[in-house]
Amino acid sequence: MTLPAFLYTPSGTFLIFAMDNDNDKIQWATSVSMDERERHGWEEFRTSGQALEIIKEEYKDVNAEPIRSLVASLSQDNLRLWAPYEVPPIPSWHTDRVVLVGDAAHAISPAVGQGSAQAFEDIGLLARLLSSPAVVDQGFPVLFDRFEKTRRPRVQTIQKASARAESSRGKTGFLMWTARSWAIWLGLKLFGKDGYVKGDLFRYNVMAENIEIK
Repeated sequence: MTLPAFLYTPSGTFLIFAMDNDNDKIQWATSVSMDERERHGWEEFRTSGQALEIIKEEYKDVNAEPIRSLVASLSQDNLRLWAPYEVPPIPSWHTDRVVLVGDAAHAISPAVGQGSAQAFEDIGLLARLLSSPAVVDQGFPVLFDRFEKTRRPRVQTIQKASARAESSRGKTGFLMWTARSWAIWLGLKLFGKDGYVKGDLFRYNVMAENIEIK
């Protein structure tokens, strides 16, 4: 098996990858929809053993390897829990003197691994705008407004892609899982690995943005 690897099952999706600096050990992750909890509630959920019980229950009918062995070997000692959140859309990312970037403005789920990437894109565009002579002429309110109007559509595109990816990895029925598996196989056969990343979704170039401020 080539790592990292996604394994789709009727109970959910497994992500398997090698541990840092140790190719002889692997880590795996899956996601399960849960009721909302406060921060201390998530820790109690893990330490009480409830999280472990739920994972084992969710995957009890999956007999395919290596998933069966991975779930069987999961214990309270090697279980980690993350509860990702999305920041609800806010009316504005800036005031006349302050602008928000990265997760402070638009935190998204980690489904497509774009949280940090969007922060870097924000910083790249903001750096270009700050170097513009128009800042001296028109001030920060105009610059911040241009920054948000340029970045918001791009971020919304990534948020939608993340939501689609997250919804495709949850628990599903056997027929839907079968159809999804064949669709993925066919897509890879027809379009190769670039089929998923076609267009500008993950090939965005911040240097190509028009930063002219009139």
